[in-house]
Amino acid sequence: MTPTLRDPNSVSNILAFVTKHIKLNWKVNFETSTIAATVVLTLARLTEEQTVRLDCSHLVVKRVTDLDSGQELSFRVDPNATKFGGLLAFDLCTKCPTYDIEYSSCAQLTL
Repeated sequence: MTPTLRDPNSVSNILAFVTKHIKLNWKVNFETSTIAATVVLTLARLTEEQTVRLDCSHLVVKRVTDLDSGQELSFRVDPNATKFGGLLAFDLCTKCPTYDIEYSSCAQLTL
């Protein structure tokens, strides 16, 4: 039987993927109160789900790259997915996914 664990404040698909490793690289600009960043995210698949869904809020996503294949992926951001935040979604293109996500904070976010 599949567990039905669900966070009502999240749009992420936590039952389909587990995070194995996260590597953050932040550049904080205190003058503009923004963050420019990349995150290398290594996931393990728990199901046959093809779309990764991540929670995000006040982010400008610039690029999602599959590091195993080097392929830049299409993605979608829905800033109003829930009343608590937004959604970043992209489809897998390899079996053991490691992704580089380049993003920055929006001007509304304050440090």
